[in-house]
Formats: sequence, C-alpha cells, structure tokens
Amino acid sequence: MKLLLTFLIISSWLVAQTSDAKKSTAPLDIPAQRAIENIEKQVEPEYGGIAKAASLTGTVKVQFEIDTNGNTRNPKIISGNGMFIQTVLNALAKWHFKPFLDNGNPIIVRTILDIQIPTHGLSDDEKKTRKTLDQYFELEPKCVSATNTDNVMAEKLCKDLLALTLTLPENVYIEKSIAMAHLGSLYYRNEDYPKALNYYLQALELREKHQKPDEAEVGQSCMAVAMTYQKAGDLTNSSKYFKRGIDIVDLNRKNSDWEESRGHYVDELKYTIPLYINVLNKTGQTEEADRMNTLLKSLK
Repeated sequence: MKLLLTFLIISSWLVAQTSDAKKSTAPLDIPAQRAIENIEKQVEPEYGGIAKAASLTGTVKVQFEIDTNGNTRNPKIISGNGMFIQTVLNALAKWHFKPFLDNGNPIIVRTILDIQIPTHGLSDDEKKTRKTLDQYFELEPKCVSATNTDNVMAEKLCKDLLALTLTLPENVYIEKSIAMAHLGSLYYRNEDYPKALNYYLQALELREKHQKPDEAEVGQSCMAVAMTYQKAGDLTNSSKYFKRGIDIVDLNRKNSDWEESRGHYVDELKYTIPLYINVLNKTGQTEEADRMNTLLKSLK
C-alpha cells in the first residue's frame, strides 16, 4: 500500500513538473510597443526589383517569437502584399532584441508587428502612384465584400476600383488585372457570361504581356477564361484554355518549394480538372481525358 501511495505521489509530481515545464516554455504574448522597446538591432526590408519599378510600398503584418537570446523565430505572416513577404522575413531574421525577463530569468515572448516597406528615395511620380495604390488597397476589400451581398453596389465599387487602377503607370499591372478579374467573377456569378469573358480575357492579356508564359497567375487566368467559355457553350475554346491553364498550374505545383503554395495549386487542379474532363468527354477527346484522370488521381 505504501509502495502504491509513493508511486501515485511521484506520478502526480511528474505530471505537475511536466505541466509547469510546458507553461514555462510557452511564449508569452506581449504588445507591439513592449517589443519595440527592446529592439537592439533592426534591419529594413530590401526595396528593389519589381516592387521598386512599380513604386510599390506597404506594410506586412507578421507574428513572431523572440527567444531567450533575443533572436527572432517562427514568423507567421498575417497580412500584406505577397511581393514583400520574403524580403520582410529576410530582414526580420536579422533583428535582435534585448532578452525579455520574468523574475530575472529570460523568457520566450510572442508579438505582432507591422513592418513597413521603406518609401525613401521615391520620386514625386512614384509617391503619386503609392497614394493611388493606397486608395486601391482601401477600396478593393469593399468591392470583394459587396459581391457576396449586393450586386448593384458590387458592380459600382468594382468598376470604381478598375477606373482607379487605369490611372496607374502601365507597368503597375497586377492591380489592374485583379480589378478586371473581380468584375469577371461578379458577372460570372450573375450568369452574364459575355461580360465575364470580356473582363477575364483582359486580365489574361495583361498577365501575358507582363509575365512569363509559364507563371502560375497566367495559368489561373486561363482557367477562369476556360470556365466562362464552358458556361457560354463554347467547348472548343474552353478546352484550349483549360489545357493551357491546367498544364501551367501543374508545372508550378511540381516546381514549388513552398508547401502552402503547392497545396493551393492542388486545390485548384482538383476543382478544374473534372470540369475539363467533362468538356473532353463531350468533345470526344478520350486520350486527353485519360491523361487528366491520371493526373487527378496522382494529386495529394
């Protein structure tokens, strides 16, 4: 009996110690200002390439931990332009903080910061572009939200969004193509396929003009065009754009080193391949249908 009691006491003690250990290693959430106060080394994100050419700046919201030595770890992007994510992560990895203490002992903390992409060195024209883009990023969520609730308001907001992007320099094309795709999606949902096709084709044309032919966004635009042609009853063009879009997206799936991107490509392929197979069956393209069925079965 004493042996059993001793065992139970030791077991309870071990459980308590394990629980305390877990608590001690769990990061403590702290406000942004508290984290900023302890910054010892701060490296700005690099500003160049396409972002600089297009006069893009902005903010990336990122959650990360600070370990007991003051180094950053486990970053998680919450929001921000995808074009800036890698440069922000590269810069954040070089940041260093004065270690945070609890009763004199260093602890792991977690915080969320808005990291600004630098704007110094911009010309007056670039600053004007930046201002227009700020207006775009403010209006775009309203356009998207309205498409789920109010078609009339959605059409107005999305057309205003497109008009805003048309004032941007020619090389700032991503926002233009997105605004066109929003209008295409709105008309597609409302079964106005001629209008939807018009905007989807314009969006694809922009992508083709400024991007490499095998980039994922080109393939995704092809898919949108293909689905619209399918709904409009033009199976010949639908088949052509499905094939091109699926092959491009599948190529990016195979070449992507980012697991999240691969998962996104897989989801797109799983959705669009059955639509393509339906077109192939209706047009008697059995060999291509077999190829697509094999691809679909291989996706994980």
